[in-house]
Amino acid sequence: MVATIGQNTQTRMGPMALCLGSIVLAMASHWLHEAAHALMAIAFGVSGTMGTNTVRYTVEMSEIAVIFATAAGPALTVLLAVIAAFSNWRWAPTIIFAAFIQRGMAAGITLIGAPNDEARLSLLLGLGKWSVFAVTVGVTAALFVWRWRKDQLGWRWLAISWFGISLGIGAMVGLDGVLPEIVF
Repeated sequence: MVATIGQNTQTRMGPMALCLGSIVLAMASHWLHEAAHALMAIAFGVSGTMGTNTVRYTVEMSEIAVIFATAAGPALTVLLAVIAAFSNWRWAPTIIFAAFIQRGMAAGITLIGAPNDEARLSLLLGLGKWSVFAVTVGVTAALFVWRWRKDQLGWRWLAISWFGISLGIGAMVGLDGVLPEIVF
């Protein structure tokens, strides 16, 4: 008999499957976040490059283009978490948790001195450094806690998922500049 994680039959799976799935979904979510920045820039006629953790623009952008391109990544991440929260997909809690961790890590990076998407957007909008973070981290945290309780996932699920998601996001950050960039 294989040990399962989670009380709810919807989320029951083995620890190895949970860890590997968390890695893959975190990497996919992170890539989609960066792709959202690039696609929004393209919509404004801007060219550039996209790595696994960065998007660089090769032309000057209007202020409105900068605002929309900056907002696109966090907006997509939160949107995916909201959709997942109301989905019956067995991996939905992982998507929500990955969004929460990703935005929380962005806040932490900003705290140590490298303003991330939400900080840049907040400053562009004249809202101070932390206003948009309050929304993105707050919404994803609330959705995660609600879904975690609803699905009765437990601390073992949390630990394994956190480990896998951290590895996935760490891989995306570490591979930036190592893997070829996408030119747009």
